Amino acid sequence: MDGNDAAAEASRARLDARSIMKLRIAARIAAGLSAIVLLLLALGWFAHSSADALSRLTEQLYRHPFAVTNALGAADASIIAMNRSMKDVVLARDAADIDRAVAEVDRREAMVLAQFAIVRERFLGDKSKLDVAAKAFADWRPIRAEVVRLAREGRRDEAAEMVRLRGAAAMATINKPLGEMAEFAQNKAVEFMTGAAAAAERTRLTIVGAILAAVLLAVVFGALP
Repeated sequence: MDGNDAAAEASRARLDARSIMKLRIAARIAAGLSAIVLLLLALGWFAHSSADALSRLTEQLYRHPFAVTNALGAADASIIAMNRSMKDVVLARDAADIDRAVAEVDRREAMVLAQFAIVRERFLGDKSKLDVAAKAFADWRPIRAEVVRLAREGRRDEAAEMVRLRGAAAMATINKPLGEMAEFAQNKAVEFMTGAAAAAERTRLTIVGAILAAVLLAVVFGALP
């Protein structure tokens, strides 16, 4: 009887030991899974924040440097077209040709002013440069009007001289601040792109780090006694 009791006791001890071992394994698994879940939650939050930051940088790139560069380019193209039309005024054969050239100048002038409005709204640098360009552009208007008057009176040589000298000087005064603003916008675009690339690199490194951490956690919890 004593022998049977001892055997039963030993059997119960082995069962208790296996139960404790199973509990320990279950606890390790639960702890490991909990740590991995927390790590994944943190990774998800970071990925969301990074995506939001990249979205903001992309929007800023589009709304500011990209829009300003396009607007300045369009304004420059229209200013060049206006100057070309003023030459057409000088070369016009009759009043109808002059009227057509003047109408084109007026159309292009409205386009330039519309582009200036976009630049004023979205340019992130010193907007006094735009004031300088806008004033020079406005000062060009009476010069053009005088060229048209001379052309209508048949004084082509005087009109051509005014386009060549005063018109060219007006364009140079307009283009200088526009060029400076375009350079600033391009530098700002590079700055935004650099920031976006840095944010993407941080996200990549964090994801790689999280994967390595998850693997390390699995190894550590698996090696615990």
